[in-house]
Amino acid sequence: MFLSLRRKTRISDLKPGKVVVIEGEILSNNELSLPGTGTRCVYFDMVTEVYKKGPRGKGRPLWLPLKADRRCAGFMVGEGNEEVWICDDVQAIIVNNGVHEAGQPPKKEFRRYSACMLQKGNRVKIRGLVDEPRQGEPSGVLVIRPTRRDIIEILRRK
Repeated sequence: MFLSLRRKTRISDLKPGKVVVIEGEILSNNELSLPGTGTRCVYFDMVTEVYKKGPRGKGRPLWLPLKADRRCAGFMVGEGNEEVWICDDVQAIIVNNGVHEAGQPPKKEFRRYSACMLQKGNRVKIRGLVDEPRQGEPSGVLVIRPTRRDIIEILRRK
């Protein structure tokens, strides 16, 4: 909470085992594609809705959730020559002020979507626990993992 007011730690000063706040730019070649749109991102939280008869009076149509999807590719955040890896634990990531994209339903198809994303080049402020890399993660850089409260807070800066 109030991540924008928290004091940040330089990436070069990170030490394993400490909960820190860092700021930098998303640097990643490992991107995902937002389903149905082709928009490239490193993280997304998307809801797809369908327009159909619902439970309200007289079976009048309304927008009902069809499916929800969250994915994270794992990505690097860098400041200057220093980099840190953000783990891909999608259940632990909380994004505030992400890039928003919403799709209008095409003619005669009653579906729409709304997505919150993080993209390459976004400036972010991140709070998490510093750790050593594990198998499958880039070696030579430290990793930001969920804190003891099982969260990684990410605030997209403008």
